[in-house]
Amino acid sequence: MHANEISYFLAFFSTVTLLFAIYYFFQYRSLKNRVKLQPRLQRILHDFRNKLLLLVESKELITILQNILKEAFPYRNHKIFIWDDDAGAYIIFGREAKDAFKIRVFDPFLLWLGEHENLYIADSLLNSVKEDAAKQAAKNFIQQTNAEVIIPFALNKSILAILTIDKAKSSKLKKEEIQFLYEIQGIASIAFSNAVLYERLQALNESLEEKVQERTRELQEAQAQLVQSEKFASLGVMVAGIAHEVNTPAGVIRAAVENIWKNIKEFLSSVLENHPISDANFMQIANIILNKKSVGHLDSTT
Repeated sequence: MHANEISYFLAFFSTVTLLFAIYYFFQYRSLKNRVKLQPRLQRILHDFRNKLLLLVESKELITILQNILKEAFPYRNHKIFIWDDDAGAYIIFGREAKDAFKIRVFDPFLLWLGEHENLYIADSLLNSVKEDAAKQAAKNFIQQTNAEVIIPFALNKSILAILTIDKAKSSKLKKEEIQFLYEIQGIASIAFSNAVLYERLQALNESLEEKVQERTRELQEAQAQLVQSEKFASLGVMVAGIAHEVNTPAGVIRAAVENIWKNIKEFLSSVLENHPISDANFMQIANIILNKKSVGHLDSTT
């Protein structure tokens, strides 16, 4: 069961990676009006790709992404929202759950982002959101985060993380910086998806190891019980054998005594005709004979 699940996830993982790679190629490489990046941003993007060649967990991926963003936008703050089990919501990575701004899983804007995976400029975002509840939630999100750019990372319409770049008082992001963020979104979306699948695979492996340990423990307990049962069975056979060996000669002796007793009674009865002998008198006679006493001492009742 677990082996099949692991094989399934490995195949699914490879397929998703390939699909995202194809998507990334056609989404960004084939754009004729693509803005050419500065050498500095190209180098940062190249380093980002290289660092994500190996599978990493979500937290490690976020740390890499944060360092890249600090290098690319040293004059701007950014926030990365990620799911937190303790808070039961998406919170800013690195913040305490009790103090952080939370986005609940059923937040209308969050659901809208899952359906519309794109990079959004905050000023024009509200024009794209048609539903009133989602639009109000989007307004609240922009106010709380002071975001100029909002970038969701999703897998199968499920939000994995949200990146926001804060507004700056002096200037807005340039076209080439927006293009750089598009590139980051394409790469990081693949990386986040891989990280999720990698963590699921690790969880399956851990679950499999726990199952193996549990089955091994149960087998050892069953084996110990079987050994104990065999010991008790052997002890029972031994006790039964000893009892048999003890009871056999005792039974023979008892049968012999009873036979002797019967014969003596018959003998005395034949000697003393018409005078039945009681057990008490018989015992008296036996004692007299054994002690070689005179027959004259017999009770008159005999």
